[in-house]
Amino acid sequence: MDNQVLKTDDYELVQNFLVSQITAQLHAGADRQSWIRLIKELRPIDREQWARQTGFLFDFTLGRFLCAIQETVPETLNFIHAGSEFLGDFLTAVATQNYVAAEGLWNTKNAAHISYDGSLLPSTAELAEQASAISEILTVQQLLPHLPPEFFPPNFVS
Repeated sequence: MDNQVLKTDDYELVQNFLVSQITAQLHAGADRQSWIRLIKELRPIDREQWARQTGFLFDFTLGRFLCAIQETVPETLNFIHAGSEFLGDFLTAVATQNYVAAEGLWNTKNAAHISYDGSLLPSTAELAEQASAISEILTVQQLLPHLPPEFFPPNFVS
């Protein structure tokens, strides 16, 4: 899938693209620099929209992966939540599908840092840091059963 999908208003398509990018990063055991490189490649494509919508969708999607990690290896819960108050509250909102609370936390965390220069948002930096640490512990195959069903669209066979 081409990065240009980020310029669309089809959020399902955008999320599917983000899921594929996050899955690839986790599969590769990406370190912090790899996450930063990915985000810096993606962010300039839709500049303003990233700071307002796509950035939240990326963080929420990555948060869902982190919640799946917590389901897979419960002892990671304390490790992830120890990262910051934001991480604990944001991931709790993500786990309970409380989009309004998650977006409020995300907006508060990033309010003073919205820019269009390709730099990482503070929320994304924290989530990516956790993802890089956790991806060393688990494989994507261990996570798959714990990911939300909408990450796996039905396959139609004729």
